[in-house]
Amino acid sequence: LTGMHVRGGWDWPGFLDKLWALSVDLVVLSTIVWVLSGLYIWWKLTRYRFWGWVCLGGGLACFVLFVVGL
Repeated sequence: LTGMHVRGGWDWPGFLDKLWALSVDLVVLSTIVWVLSGLYIWWKLTRYRFWGWVCLGGGLACFVLFVVGL
């Protein structure tokens, strides 16, 4: 399992390696679509915009703390 996490890209030979790269790309793409669609829906719900800003700020603060902690 650890070998799968150190591989990057499509340069590895073999079907299973290509399948792993494809599945990683699909997960990343679906996560981006999920986040963007969530932001779009949140923006349309004006009643919840304040709490959305609170959550976005909290998420950004956690991200900054994580990056600084590295």
